[in-house]
Amino acid sequence: MHASAKITESTLHAAADYAAEFLRGLDGRPVNATSDVESLRQLLDFPMTADGMAPSEVISKLVQAVDGGLLGMQSGRFFGWVIGGALPSALAADWLTSAWGQNSALFASSPAASVVEEVAGPFNARSHKSTPGRSKIRAQYSGTPGSIESKIVMAYGGPSWDRTRDLMLIKHAL
Repeated sequence: MHASAKITESTLHAAADYAAEFLRGLDGRPVNATSDVESLRQLLDFPMTADGMAPSEVISKLVQAVDGGLLGMQSGRFFGWVIGGALPSALAADWLTSAWGQNSALFASSPAASVVEEVAGPFNARSHKSTPGRSKIRAQYSGTPGSIESKIVMAYGGPSWDRTRDLMLIKHAL
């Protein structure tokens, strides 16, 4: 195994261990924040070095810095809002999505991601009981070209959305 692959693997294992520890401790964890905003800023706004730091150190610093600002939303004692919490399969799929790092902007850039997006859109519209004929795909991407497409779909979308035809029209308009 290549050295960078070993570092990546050990960093992912560390992150998984931290995540599992957090989830195991929910029953005893305060549901409210235990750090104020200034404390969180001080812990998170640490100086960057020219040499960077080891990935495991980045993860460790992040976990230590944010701990007091994490609410116990997944616990049965959190009655703030109906938010937070993830099914184990959704959490694992989110990790895989990040690890795979695919770009769903075009079929050619990632056939799998493109088809997942295509299949999930109508499912999400149905599961959120959107008005027939007026459903929109509501997707959020962070900084990929896919965000351009998803924003166009959100504004223009609906059941009349033809991915191939409409993307070609949009590309010619740009």
